[in-house]
Amino acid sequence: MHAVIRHYISDPLKWDRTVKNIMSMIEQHRLPGAFKPLQYLPSADGRNADCVWETESLGALQKFMDRETTGARNEYFEVKTEAAIGCPGVRSWRKRAPRKPNVTRRGQGAER
Repeated sequence: MHAVIRHYISDPLKWDRTVKNIMSMIEQHRLPGAFKPLQYLPSADGRNADCVWETESLGALQKFMDRETTGARNEYFEVKTEAAIGCPGVRSWRKRAPRKPNVTRRGQGAER
């Protein structure tokens, strides 16, 4: 399953240490086997971050992240993959509509 963690950052210094620690675990292949990080999406203002993970258990991911995370409050949810866009290994829920060709009239630019 895919899971999202929404982090509400309250202490940027503690959060930076958390991120460095988890990134180190990822690079050194020390994460528990059931977890695969897919995306880390920090906000421009540094107050929030979202992470997307592949996991076998939302509860196990929550237990792990709550133990490893300082400087933020976390919220967790399972992704409804059949309605999601962009999840690895998941086909798009709808095919793109064909693009309409631009129409040119009397030498003018394309209509929009």
